[in-house]
Amino acid sequence: MGFQNSELFQQHLTALQIELYFDEFTLTNPLRNRGGRYKIAAVYFKLGNLEPKHKSKLDVIQLVALARSVDLKKCSLDELFKPVIDDVKKFESEGIVIRCCGREYLFHGTISFMTGDNLGSHAVGK
Repeated sequence: MGFQNSELFQQHLTALQIELYFDEFTLTNPLRNRGGRYKIAAVYFKLGNLEPKHKSKLDVIQLVALARSVDLKKCSLDELFKPVIDDVKKFESEGIVIRCCGREYLFHGTISFMTGDNLGSHAVGK
């Protein structure tokens, strides 16, 4: 289902497009062999509704979740993504109210797509 066919985006013209990114990184020197012990899995997001000149700035990228990679091998990526998906479902159905300058704005949104590096995308796609 494409963006144009999404019920949410047809009902709520100001609905926010959430772009997720999954990656794993090491907290130590990548040239040393002991990196696996200190590897972290991270999920980030940015809004797809932003103008391109703003989307490329680092300060619009927000952290959603972190987990140690060794812990994800014991359980699964489903456990990392479950709270994220639960929040997105609530965001789709109920929305969030933003108060600004004495006014209230109701926004809805959902995940428009998910990206990652080669290994991260493969892990999520399993």
